[in-house]
Amino acid sequence: GLVLHVACEGNFDDRSDLNNDGTQHGGVSITHGVKGRACGFDGIDDRILISDLGINGSNNVTISLWAKADACPDTNMIASDESSGQNGFGFNSDCSVLIFKGDDSASANASQWSITGDIYEWNHYVGLSNSTGLYIFVNGVLEAQNTGSFIPVDIDSLYEIGHARSRADRYFNGSIDEVRIYNRSLTSTEILSLYNSSKSYHMELWTTPREGLTTDSSDVPDTSDSTGLVGWWKLNGDATDSSGEGNDGTLIDYNLSNYDGNTTAREVTGRWNQAYYFDGADDYMDADTINAELNSYNGTISLWTKKAEDNSLYVLSSNLNYRTYIRAQSGEIDFVKGNPSATIDYTSAEVNQWYHLVLTWGNETGGANLTMRAYVNGDLIGFKNFSSTAGSSRFFFGSFAGKNQWYNGTIDEIKVYNRTLSPTEIKDLYKKGVLVGHWTFDSKDGSDSSYALDVSGYENNGTVTDAIFTNEGKFKEAYYFDGVNSFVSLPSSDSLNVSENDNYSFGIWFKLDSSSYQDDEYLFEKWATPTSGKPYPAVLRTNIVDGEVRAYFAVYNGSVGANAYTPVGTDLNDSQWHYIVGVKNATHISTYLDGVFSADYGLPGGQLYNDDDWYLGSRGNTDVNRLHGWIDEFKIYSRALTSTEIAGLYNGTKTNHLELWTTPTQGILADETDYPETSDSSGLVGWWKLNDLTNGNTTDEHIADGTENNGSVIGATFTNEGRWQEAFETDGTSSQYIQLQNQYNFTHFCAVHGGFSLGFWWYLRSDGSRGGFFQRDGSPFNGITLGKGSSGAVSVGVTDSSGNNANVVGSGQKLNQWSHLFMTYNCTANTTKLYIDGELDGTTTNNAVTNNFGEPHAYGPLLNNRDLTAGADAIIDEVRIYNRSLSEDEIKDLYMEGVLVGHWTMDSEDGSNRTVAEDISGYENDGSGNADTIFTNEGKFKEGYSFDGTTNGEIGISDSPPVNITGNITVSAWIYPKSLGGAAIYRGIVEKKDSNLYASEGYILNIDSNGNARFNIGNGTTGANADVSVSTNEWAHITGVYNGTGAYIYKNGILSGSDTTNVPTLEPTTSGVRIGRWDGQEIFNGSIDDVRIYSRALTSTEVAGLYNGTKTNRISIWSIPG
Repeated sequence: GLVLHVACEGNFDDRSDLNNDGTQHGGVSITHGVKGRACGFDGIDDRILISDLGINGSNNVTISLWAKADACPDTNMIASDESSGQNGFGFNSDCSVLIFKGDDSASANASQWSITGDIYEWNHYVGLSNSTGLYIFVNGVLEAQNTGSFIPVDIDSLYEIGHARSRADRYFNGSIDEVRIYNRSLTSTEILSLYNSSKSYHMELWTTPREGLTTDSSDVPDTSDSTGLVGWWKLNGDATDSSGEGNDGTLIDYNLSNYDGNTTAREVTGRWNQAYYFDGADDYMDADTINAELNSYNGTISLWTKKAEDNSLYVLSSNLNYRTYIRAQSGEIDFVKGNPSATIDYTSAEVNQWYHLVLTWGNETGGANLTMRAYVNGDLIGFKNFSSTAGSSRFFFGSFAGKNQWYNGTIDEIKVYNRTLSPTEIKDLYKKGVLVGHWTFDSKDGSDSSYALDVSGYENNGTVTDAIFTNEGKFKEAYYFDGVNSFVSLPSSDSLNVSENDNYSFGIWFKLDSSSYQDDEYLFEKWATPTSGKPYPAVLRTNIVDGEVRAYFAVYNGSVGANAYTPVGTDLNDSQWHYIVGVKNATHISTYLDGVFSADYGLPGGQLYNDDDWYLGSRGNTDVNRLHGWIDEFKIYSRALTSTEIAGLYNGTKTNHLELWTTPTQGILADETDYPETSDSSGLVGWWKLNDLTNGNTTDEHIADGTENNGSVIGATFTNEGRWQEAFETDGTSSQYIQLQNQYNFTHFCAVHGGFSLGFWWYLRSDGSRGGFFQRDGSPFNGITLGKGSSGAVSVGVTDSSGNNANVVGSGQKLNQWSHLFMTYNCTANTTKLYIDGELDGTTTNNAVTNNFGEPHAYGPLLNNRDLTAGADAIIDEVRIYNRSLSEDEIKDLYMEGVLVGHWTMDSEDGSNRTVAEDISGYENDGSGNADTIFTNEGKFKEGYSFDGTTNGEIGISDSPPVNITGNITVSAWIYPKSLGGAAIYRGIVEKKDSNLYASEGYILNIDSNGNARFNIGNGTTGANADVSVSTNEWAHITGVYNGTGAYIYKNGILSGSDTTNVPTLEPTTSGVRIGRWDGQEIFNGSIDDVRIYSRALTSTEVAGLYNGTKTNRISIWSIPG
């Protein structure tokens, strides 16, 4: 597993949970990285020393890092001891060779790569050693290897980043980011995933201000004047002042004896990158006294915040001019200044929504009084005069003077100026994020047939008029415009209004309908009422020029315009998707087509501004020049994008990566944290994966308010048969259980957060079991439980200290199979809900429950035990606790994490080729193609495999537990048959079976002798068959689903056939999986692409989503938002 992860995000701490924190020497700096920030090394004496990782004597080691060199000495990026044996990366003296060493000998056998790339740009380097050799991967690709027998490195595994340990020289000059070391050999798929996951972060530069931006806000040009900036706290992992004035803040926990101990504000996802969540109990930040002069009579405070409850209290307070504060209470935000004070109220503040708040003050009249002004999201909401008394300039964020009235919410990007900013500067601060409009036109984001949702955060939602909402977009859904009545209008808001003084850019995906296109059709324009002499800042239209359709970006000052066309020789009326970006800067406009520069044109001068709405698919609100075609993914930026960013934007959005529940389930080979989590982790205060990561085995993977709640194993047995990876099992006796160290204060969760949730995966082996999660005591019993109770059914216990309860008794749990159990409690409604396998199983409401659950308790939290008197004969895995009531969709997401046990994209970038079809599910069920298998670039999504129907082509996949499924199953594939079956002729698509009968054990997806696609489930005696007709020479998405009661087949996302009579139980088989062949002889004639196997029955909605999500041309396996 992962034994070291130094991310260089403002510190040198280890994020692997093993606490192998680094110690810097020589003055290692923090600089911009490939993923947020990075560590900077001067090449003289900078280094980071890492303690013993405990991996000496192992020849299974993987080292991964990103690096960018500034100079080229004979240098190491990372290395262990070089005096005898070594694991490490370095360059030779002229930087022509990259060397990875890994051998316990003075020569330190090495793998060497002759460098072909640019080491002065960011590159991802991976060095891997195992029993077969030493390997170097660069940017996800295997570049060099040295195979042979090597001696495992058997020295103290002390590493230094930026230096070769034990050497007086060999210091690295440059930047290093995201250092990871594993005590095992990663697979090529995992290495590619590591590269892609970090690369996507690096390309999200321009997605600000969407919540969760993963790059530092300073990476985006700041259009505001920084004159007078005396405090700037980005809150990206620390409270450092970035203004240059040295006014670093201090994060403080006021009450060390309350429930959370000495726990300061918690790092969370911010408006930009990271931010701090203040818990409403005792967290605050002391900015102390501003070291630079802060004029008592002129100043500005700017920040972003998101309150977690209505009465969140003080966002900030200060004794500057005796009284300065911003306070959230009773559904509003109050701006207060002066003594006696003046107050301005903003009455529309909602919970869990980001707001940009600015308070300014200054002497506008020349008299004794000052004027304060309050701004929300760039708009002035009011101003008042007040009298001033000079005072010190000490600021407190998250409390009133660091004493009480604690703020419950998140704060990000605090700036303090010693002057009064102008309204234009404040608008610039608000619009700094640059992405001011983003319309995905996807139902998942909220768009529909009448409503186009803006997901940029600026809420520029559009109105749809007669445009057709279709699932045939570039990225899932889109709008089709019929050229007659269809258009989409977008509002004329402050964020979308642009003029001759503004830089801006737009990007749009479109496809013309070649069957009905007419000359001079508009893609969009900001010119609602096109009239002569009226200026406009943006029009994108198409024209027929010399027999081909071209597009151009135009601006107009009322008399003279400027047009920048797409290139000659590129006919856009080709029924293909194209991406156009238009850019306006201070001197000219430019057009880019499909990521490549097309043309520019000098600005005409004069006014370009109008306050009209934007129109898509139409020439303003007129009924002329309307579009025949499709539009998807429209974005507007409030700055000029660079050519590099535009190329990245095109490459990053030209795929539709809809991986439905790709996280592998039982037997996962990589750390679970290497896979994306689909659920919202906000409010997650405890998470026990129960994987053997630290030899402690019951590590709390989530720090709850800064407090780790690791467990103690009492008699329980560690097993590798968990739902995810490893887990713990108990035998049902009272002496076997897991004891968590600290009790959870569910009473506090109710008082502060309004609810809580908890759950786990359970494999129950005996009806007589008791326990699950247990924290209660007393007479009457009070506390929280989830699991098997005295009723014998799965149940939830929610009982207050007076004995009032809102308990739920469930419908029971099947033995000897995994079930996902989860409960939620809404403290306001006094309602408990029980979920089994993602579905609501029962609910109870009792208004008599007082929400005081009597903590602390005599027992618990216990796992797989009840009050130390009874236990569970069960395996338990993946235990989670939240301090809020999760929604039904969130619990469904938690349940759905997993189940994809085989996924063959057939794409070269995933590792597939003529002889190898790589499985990217994480289970490493790679397939082998024989000599008659044809690897083609004419797949449904880039490459695929083609079979001629007569020779022996097939892809063979060895039998393994993940694909040897005996329960519910889903099998899907895209097929392009060139001929169908006939009399006694079958065409294999995907099969795993043990004989040539339809009733054979296993599962089969093929084309039968009637020319239909058929899905078959058999047990050796009985078979269930569902079929659907297919056509030759066209792609079709075929999905077979078995749920225990029937076999079902879907074509292009629609249920088309079923068999629910005499349905057998799916039996295990010993054969492997075949793609493209049935029964060892019946060969598919055509192409097959994107094959998937799930270890559960997908619903009809999920099958439709799978079809819609994979039917566009998926060029790469990662999706880069923004």
